[in-house]
Amino acid sequence: MCVAVGLQLNAADVVDADSQAKAVALDAARAAKDFAQADEIRNELQTLGWLVETTKAGTTLRRA
Repeated sequence: MCVAVGLQLNAADVVDADSQAKAVALDAARAAKDFAQADEIRNELQTLGWLVETTKAGTTLRRA
């Protein structure tokens, strides 16, 4: 497992640049307490087939 930019990756869970950027934006929205924006980004990621887990340490993406 590799950890980069707050994302935990498995070999099968390679995160494309667009999804990674969305995960970073989700973390920024949460930090700004803009939870409506964070929820919108989470929904976009889920639509793209990602399981999204957010913690104080950041966002983790795994393939659904």
